[in-house]
Formats: sequence, structure tokens, C-alpha cells
Amino acid sequence: MGLKSLEEEYERNRFSFVVIFGRRRVGKTFLLKQFLRDKPDSVYIYVSEMPPDELRESISWELREKVGIRVPRNPSWRDIFGGVFRASRDRRVVLAVDEFQRLVDVDRAALTELQRVIDEEAASSRLMLIASGSAVGMVERFFKGGQPLYGRATSFLKLKPFDYRTACKFLRERLGATPLESLELYAVFGGTPYYLSLLESPDWGVEAERLVLDNRSPLYYEPEFLLRTELRGSLVYFEVLRLLASGKSSFSGLAGSLKTARTSLNYYLKVLIEDMDIVERDEPVMGGRPVYRIKDNFYRFWFRYVHPNRSLLELGSKGEVLEVVKRDFQSYLGVVFQDVVREGLHMLHLPFRPWRVGSWRRAGEEIDAVAVDEKQEKAIVVEAKCRELGLREAEKVLEDLKSKARAVPALEKLYGVAALKVDGREELEERGFLVFELKDFC
Repeated sequence: MGLKSLEEEYERNRFSFVVIFGRRRVGKTFLLKQFLRDKPDSVYIYVSEMPPDELRESISWELREKVGIRVPRNPSWRDIFGGVFRASRDRRVVLAVDEFQRLVDVDRAALTELQRVIDEEAASSRLMLIASGSAVGMVERFFKGGQPLYGRATSFLKLKPFDYRTACKFLRERLGATPLESLELYAVFGGTPYYLSLLESPDWGVEAERLVLDNRSPLYYEPEFLLRTELRGSLVYFEVLRLLASGKSSFSGLAGSLKTARTSLNYYLKVLIEDMDIVERDEPVMGGRPVYRIKDNFYRFWFRYVHPNRSLLELGSKGEVLEVVKRDFQSYLGVVFQDVVREGLHMLHLPFRPWRVGSWRRAGEEIDAVAVDEKQEKAIVVEAKCRELGLREAEKVLEDLKSKARAVPALEKLYGVAALKVDGREELEERGFLVFELKDFC
């Protein structure tokens, strides 16, 4: 989707300023390089932390060598940006600036000069300018009201981790993984492209031990590293995630445990939800009290199994911890499967187009997935079981679901079951039930 959006922007052949943002490891740099590989007049600039004059010289060299744009010796930012805009008056030039947010750390004047040149030259330019950077604060710092580049960007593209369907396709092509193996790997590593690219086999246990539980492995310290790199006050965010993993899910419960002001907690949760895509605010369909939970499977796995067992893992007892994980993994996988079902219902051919899909909770009863139309007059209620079901077992699940769903306030209800595989699927469908198997979501 990201590549298609960039290609469409490129085809417009007029000035455009595309902002790509997302947390680290989601593939921003990979996307840029894929997009630029067949663009004749394109330059990729990586903003390193170096003195301003050295950075300007480095950018000038890239412009001269890659697209033949010459700027004076010892150039100013105005020389650089002005040269690029003037060169793009009669040809489509792409300038991609990676780690764009570092420009402020190197030289705040760069943004001011870029703003001025855009205002003066954009109308006569065919430049496609791409700014790519970390999600946390980049849009607010540079592009929101009152900031230097407010109103200058023509489009924003937020990159997120893969959903299960995309991850399943990736793992099938890369490792030959089955839908179940893909689900298991997705439960451990989530949808972050970089993490999935490290996998060498479809065996979740082997890969978890090699990449996450080994204290020398590349992902053992990953959550700590990313939080420290991306966030100021990372210890508070770490504690929020630890509390969520331990079962604290209500706002009041989190605030009480953290002993922090509600306004401060609101901010921390907003960053983890909107910027980092690690946490979600789960609001039940048709009303109910919202809860907070870790949505990114890698962080969910790490805080559930790695963090509580650090003492053992530091001693090198990864095999012992893996056995602990295996004893609990089916229960954990069931939670992930429920998410996959809720996420996947949007993409399936259903009797009506869902307006909203989520869980349903009321008076101690809970339904795994409920899809409703815009008027909330029609509802599809689904129970998810992360195992293979025989016909009689599936019938019992549906019978119990009907009983629970009596309190769902919809005029028309359809009942469904989701499982890894369902024997007698055709018979149940002939009787008017909806039946979903894992392969349908892959």
C-alpha cells in the first residue's frame, strides 16, 4: 500500500511533499529504496549526526553525483534547497530525506530555509520531496499548526506493522510456512518486517529461542532499546507496558499503580497508541467500559515471557524458559487468534459490510468478535476457538454463543464460529451459520 501511494504521488508530476512516518523497524527505509530504484532523477539522503557544514557538504556531493545539481562551495541550506527546486522546474526530481527529524538536532535553520524555498519555488517546481522519520513527535514538531512546515506537506503516509494476512503471505513466500505456523510466528514476532526478516525456519519455538530468549540475540534487548531511543522518560512507558502485560487494563488501575496524574497517563497512552502502535484502547462494540492492552504481539510476548524471566535468561537458561513458554503458549495463542479474527472480518465477504468490528462485553459475558452495520441493527457474533473443532463441538460452541448473544441489542443477528479448522463446515453453513477457518484469514 505504501509503495502504491508513493507511485501515485510521483505520477502527478507536480510539486509534492510526502511525509512518511512510523516507529523504527517498520520498513520506512526499505520502502524508500524500493520506490527510488527505478526513478532516474532521484537522490536518497540519510541525515547523520554531524556538524552542519559537514552535512551540507555531504548532501551537496550526493546532489552533484546522483542528479547533476551543482551548488556553491560551502553551501548554505538555501543554496541546497534552492538548487534542487530550480533543477526540478523542467524535470521530475525526487529528493528523499531519511531520518528527517535529525535536521533539527543538526541545524534548526534548515527547516526555516526549507519553508521559505517551498513558499517561493513550489508553484513552478516538479520536485517530489519525501521526508521520512520516526513517528514520535515528528508530525507534531514540524507539521502541525504553528510549526515551521505547517501546511507545506501535501500528503502523510504512516507505516504500520503487517497485519496477520500480510505477515502470512510474507512467511509463506519466505519460509513456506503454513497458516498455523504463520499464526505462531506472528504471535511471537508480530508484524514488524525487520523481525520477520530475521526468521530462518517456520518453527516458532526454535526461532523464539534463537532470536528472543538468547541473551546474545538481536531481539533480546529490543523493547528496551527502542523505548530508550524513541521516547523521553522511557522508564515510565516501560512500566505502563509491564502493567498492561500483568493484567492491569483499566485507566484507573494503571493510574493507581503508576501513582501519576491522569493527564500524564493520558499522554503516555496517547504516545503508545498513536505514535508507537504498541498499545490499543479497546472499546467494546455497542458500548461498555474501554480497556487498554498491548496490541503488538512482539511486545506482548516479550513482556509476558522475557521480562519476568530475565534472571534465568541472564544465566543462559533459555531452554528452561522456553519450556515455561511452551506450557502457556496455547493460551497465549488463543488471545492472538481472537485479534486475528476481529481484524480479518473486515476483509472477508460477509452478508453485510461491517461498520465496526470489536469485542462485546456486558455483565460478565464476553463475545470474542461482533461486527455491526452503521445503524447497529444487524450484528454478526462470532466465537473464536484456537483449535480444530469437530461438528458436535462446533454446534455446542454456537449453542452457547446464542445464549450469550441474547443481550446483544441488534434486531438481526447472525452467528458464527472461527477455529483453526471446522469439520462439517458445509453442513453448518447450510443451516445458516457462518464458519471461518484460519486459512480464510491468511
